[in-house]
Amino acid sequence: MEKKVGITVWYVKQFQLITNDLIRQNEPFSVEYQSLMGENSFTIYMSEKVRSKVREIMSKYRVLKYFTINELELSKKALQMNWDNSLPISLMENAINLVVNVLDPLRERYGKPIFVNSGYRCPLLNNAVGGVPTSQHLLAQAADITTHSTKGNEEILNIIKQELEYDQVIKYDTFIHVSFNKDNNRKQSLIGKHKK
Repeated sequence: MEKKVGITVWYVKQFQLITNDLIRQNEPFSVEYQSLMGENSFTIYMSEKVRSKVREIMSKYRVLKYFTINELELSKKALQMNWDNSLPISLMENAINLVVNVLDPLRERYGKPIFVNSGYRCPLLNNAVGGVPTSQHLLAQAADITTHSTKGNEEILNIIKQELEYDQVIKYDTFIHVSFNKDNNRKQSLIGKHKK
């Protein structure tokens, strides 16, 4: 029997992220809850191989500056339909790459808030919103973003095209779709058909 090793987390969101993914991957685990001087922590015990992957992902998680993984998961439609749109750990690196290479630097250069309309989409959600089966949203490589102004959206579009590494940028009437693929950034710039 393989020896189990632990990883300790202090935030419920991190705990949910890890355990949900372990359940999805059918990985056995156990949990020990501790409360010390008002601080709650969870130690999740899993195989050494799985723990090393989780640690690697969680260390990258800390480099995000302006955007959170939660923003990329949030979906009114998923909430309305009671669908789990949690980002799997297997796709976490894609989401982190999108934030670190595009979204955070874009926010830094633009200097004002930018909002995520749609980030990661589980297959149910992608189908419900009319996403194509090959959508990069399914891989956590894309986000639909807006400044809530036409002028602001033009500004962020120009910053992406002129100053950042990206795979695709698509201009829509009320938002900008941008993606990042560390293995193949094509630098495609397109005009999209109107989306509701």
